[in-house]
Amino acid sequence: MRPPPVVTGISPAEGPPGTKVIIRGEHLGVNAKDVTGLTICGANCLLSADYKSASKIIARTGQAPQGKGDVIVTTRSGGQGSCTVQFKSVMEVPDPLKESAVWLEEIDPEELRARSGSTRPVSPQINTNQDPLGTGLDIVSSKFTEEQLEEFYPEGSGIILNENFIPGWFLMGSHSDTEFNTLTAGLKYLRHEESRRATGPLAFVKENVGTFLDAVDTLRCVQHDMLRDESTCDGGSIVEKLESFVQGASKNAEGLFQDVLGRKDDADRTRNALNVLQRFRFLFSLPQCIERNIQQGDYEMVISDYGRAKSLFAGTDIKIFKRVLQEVEAKIESFRQHLKLKLADLPSPPEEQKRLIRYLVDLDYQGDPAWECLVLQKDWLLKLMTTCQEDHKSKDSVPLLQVDSSKTELDIRASRSVNALGSYHSESLGILGVPPALNKTTSLERNIKSGTSVPQRVVFVEELSELLTEALPDLWKLGQAYFSETLIGDSSGSKQLKPTAQKQKSFEEMIHDVTSLYADLVKAAFFPSSPAVLNVPAKEKQGSWHSPVEGMGAWLPSCVRYVRSCLESLQRLTLPPQALDAIKKLVGDLRMLCAKEVFKEATEDIKSLHCSEFWSLELHENVGRITSLPLMFENIVMETLHTLREMALSGETDKRKNIQLKTDAVDLFKEMFQAFIKCLHHLAFQPDQESDKVSLSSPKGSTGSESQENLERSSLSTEDNTPDVDERLLIVLNNCRYVRNSVLPKLVDSFRNNDYPISDKLKKDLTSEVCDLENKIFKEYIDQKAEPLLTHVESGMTIGDFKWHNCLPPKDVRSYVKDVIMSLVTVHAQVFAVSEELVSQVLSRLTDMLADEFCKLISGVKTFTSAGAVTAHLEAQAIQEALAAYLSQHARDSFQAAFSKVPSITKDSDKRLTEALMTTFKRRMRFQLLCFQVDMEEL
Repeated sequence: MRPPPVVTGISPAEGPPGTKVIIRGEHLGVNAKDVTGLTICGANCLLSADYKSASKIIARTGQAPQGKGDVIVTTRSGGQGSCTVQFKSVMEVPDPLKESAVWLEEIDPEELRARSGSTRPVSPQINTNQDPLGTGLDIVSSKFTEEQLEEFYPEGSGIILNENFIPGWFLMGSHSDTEFNTLTAGLKYLRHEESRRATGPLAFVKENVGTFLDAVDTLRCVQHDMLRDESTCDGGSIVEKLESFVQGASKNAEGLFQDVLGRKDDADRTRNALNVLQRFRFLFSLPQCIERNIQQGDYEMVISDYGRAKSLFAGTDIKIFKRVLQEVEAKIESFRQHLKLKLADLPSPPEEQKRLIRYLVDLDYQGDPAWECLVLQKDWLLKLMTTCQEDHKSKDSVPLLQVDSSKTELDIRASRSVNALGSYHSESLGILGVPPALNKTTSLERNIKSGTSVPQRVVFVEELSELLTEALPDLWKLGQAYFSETLIGDSSGSKQLKPTAQKQKSFEEMIHDVTSLYADLVKAAFFPSSPAVLNVPAKEKQGSWHSPVEGMGAWLPSCVRYVRSCLESLQRLTLPPQALDAIKKLVGDLRMLCAKEVFKEATEDIKSLHCSEFWSLELHENVGRITSLPLMFENIVMETLHTLREMALSGETDKRKNIQLKTDAVDLFKEMFQAFIKCLHHLAFQPDQESDKVSLSSPKGSTGSESQENLERSSLSTEDNTPDVDERLLIVLNNCRYVRNSVLPKLVDSFRNNDYPISDKLKKDLTSEVCDLENKIFKEYIDQKAEPLLTHVESGMTIGDFKWHNCLPPKDVRSYVKDVIMSLVTVHAQVFAVSEELVSQVLSRLTDMLADEFCKLISGVKTFTSAGAVTAHLEAQAIQEALAAYLSQHARDSFQAAFSKVPSITKDSDKRLTEALMTTFKRRMRFQLLCFQVDMEEL
């Protein structure tokens, strides 16, 4: 892309249209085809352009307006250019004998003579040469600008032919850089041209002398004929004769066209009559036009025609016109009544109501159509809400709507509920078309999809809330437009409604009546004994809600959400604060009722949790194996808390009710926890059933192999999955420990995080109740396990009529010691399978009881032989070494007291025998003792 063209000089710098100019500059094109445009003073001069080089173009100026203008060259390679000089276009003085490069309009000779200021015939003017001095120089630029020359010569000009021509202007503008010798030669050239032009007119006459002689001969002939006519005329001159001829011709012409002019006047009168008739025709046909336009619904045309007729004929005294106007007024009055009926036909869109009000105002309705519309809409909304209640009351004879896809009526109900009331059907009010208000999936929709029964009260609250949410904003916005005087707009000119302060106060009371009725109807559904319901007139109490409020805790949160959503929608309308007080109080009351019902149902669910216990164990960190029951309890409580948190939004109720709700919630939480403790107690100490049995107890005389079989036997019943009594106690005990250590602190923290004031004392009391249940279960489990152990010890010491004062030296540890150890191994396995932390507590307690029983039995022996003493020492040592990991100080003291009753072993042979038998015992029982040794290593 080449640089754009730049014009730096033009010669001459001024001239009339058709002046030949030389344009100089830079980048004026690569060749002639590259030049695509040339304008001088706005006139297109491309056709006359003669491309010379990239710095020179010769062209002729076009028909441009007088004044200065730019010289612009446009090329394909560089685009549109610019210029640093301007060309001045001057007005051309026309001359019939002067050649011109452009078209010049012909001028009358008299006008030309007047312009020249001479009375003589026009002669050829001097042809202005582009170079009057004949220097042959190209004038590219001048040291002096046009403005500077105008300052030097305010009333002069540099054009030679102008009357105010000043030679100094010409020389300074065109030859400021010309040498003096050149100017001298130019002066000689100018004098020579002047002398040559002096002979120009004489030569012109010589060349056209024949034409001049012909013109003279013609004039002489005309003069001769006129003189001859005058000599032959009988009196008077020929001019008078011609005048009489002209007057006669005028009279004849007037006679010929008189008839035509008369018919023209008749036509004008007929046309004027038709125009008047057309104007009256509009009035005569107006009643039919009004009737037709009303039927077609073109109300704007009716109003326009009526206004036009009033403006044309309102003050007429003509009877026929008055009679037609009376008929028109009758039609318009009927039309007003028609519009009033349409205005009362609710529901209708707000824009339609505004349009009908504007029509009535334009028709000079006697009254306030906007106020009447507000009253009608308020009454309609109150009736609609009352009818909605009556419909649902009548359907509440059956407590619940059972969801059944085979019933068309219920499918319609479900569809209406799920789709958020796309339209409400009322037998008395028709169909209200309103768009859905709730876009998210409601709990009602989820319950319908899951096949849950839907109480009529819940459906009623949802529909009533959506009716109010959709209808009240239209009423409020219409009222706001009425009181702000923007209801009519500017289309009716000066016709505007003028609301009063009294009407505005009444309108606020109307809004308050609507919201109060909404609150009263909802209260009647859930608080039958509330003062607002008791004050309702008896005629409005027809029909009552048959289904009880109790048992609706799962549905009350949905009702609270519906009412709260309605309240939030109305708060965005900037309604008067007192208009929403009833709904705000209703939200608080519903929250209180919802909290009580939710907690009540949650408590009932917790009381029946024992029916949902399947005894499926899962390993839990730091606790051991527990069932799903504690988690189910925790989920119920957390869901209840979540429900309360959804309803506990700030600003909806006063602080007093909020504090009362939180206090009641704490009391209800205590009841729920105590109910769960009772549930655990029931599972631990439920009445014995046929399937209940102590799996780990062994009868007297059972052998070690039988105890091993008890260990390998499954502890869960294959029929109902219910564990045996002893294992059930152990599982419930571990569930209690998990509840005390994990569930209770978590629930307390959750309630406290939601600003529910659970005190440390309450937490301590609940923990104490759980601990009491743990101790009771632990004692019951120990009692069941200790009884067979102590029976083994008591029966085993005297089996085979064994006598401590008359016995043989022992050959092995007796069987009852092995049976006791096997029973404890079984207990260890059972407890370890549930909770590793309980092993030490259970076995330590059993070891204490075992030591006390051993000490009691040894203390009852009066005499020991040497073999009896060895036997006593051997059995006591075997029990102590096997249960060393679980020996408490109490157990050691008991064994020490037993040793004090037995003679000491003094013989080396007895000591060696005891050591040998202990070694054999440990070798034979090494697998049984291994679990106790692992516990010892951990300790």
